[in-house]
Amino acid sequence: MSTLFFILAFIALIGLVVGLIKPEKVKMKSRKKALTWFGGSFLAFIILMGITAPPVDPAVLEAREAAKIEKQKQKDDRCIRGRSKQTRASEERNREDNE
Repeated sequence: MSTLFFILAFIALIGLVVGLIKPEKVKMKSRKKALTWFGGSFLAFIILMGITAPPVDPAVLEAREAAKIEKQKQKDDRCIRGRSKQTRASEERNREDNE
């Protein structure tokens, strides 16, 4: 059900953008009406999407968080190793330039 509300919210968002640019394209008389109808619809669908979203299992959240932390550690390790090589290379270039 939340997927349906997501699709409807996306359509309302597109209607909102088009309605604010050219209200006649979405059969509205003014930008204010387009903002009221499509903006209100968008907010309503977002709220309904949140209400009907399936609950998330705490174990799944913990597993995702652990994987995220591990991935960040690996990324940090690569950056540290990569920076040291770059630092050494730039120091060598500076020495060559100074000679």
